[in-house]
Amino acid sequence: MTDKATGNERPEYEVCLSDTHADHKGLSWCGKHVIGFAFADVDHAAQNGRGGGRLVVCRDCLPLAVAALRNGWVCEGTRP
Repeated sequence: MTDKATGNERPEYEVCLSDTHADHKGLSWCGKHVIGFAFADVDHAAQNGRGGGRLVVCRDCLPLAVAALRNGWVCEGTRP
């Protein structure tokens, strides 16, 4: 599938990553309201990738999650 805005190829099934922080329930890491399916947490997304799943993390959620992992913020309920 081609992104109309950028012309870049992107996966067909892009899914947001649910924010598990108590202050952000119901939102994704990129700030969208989670409606329908979303990855439950970072581990859920990682296991999907390891298993060869077709779903991929939303391009806006991914860099935020990677930064949080690098900074040690990802621990249930501790993200600032």
